[in-house]
Amino acid sequence: MNNFFMHTYGSDNLTLMSYTKAILNHILSPLHVYCRLRDCKIDKIKAGKITKAYEVYIYNKMRR
Repeated sequence: MNNFFMHTYGSDNLTLMSYTKAILNHILSPLHVYCRLRDCKIDKIKAGKITKAYEVYIYNKMRR
């Protein structure tokens, strides 16, 4: 595995599937979505509303 994987998880005992799942959980989390919206210069209120809608209508349904 690459150095990022080793640094993040400490060993390469995790399978590729669990590594992929961990990365997707991070990228798809509402907090990450909010931060990326703020990086795109969307104001706090709009970013919060978009993130809330994402969390309610998409993220929570993916997690089931």
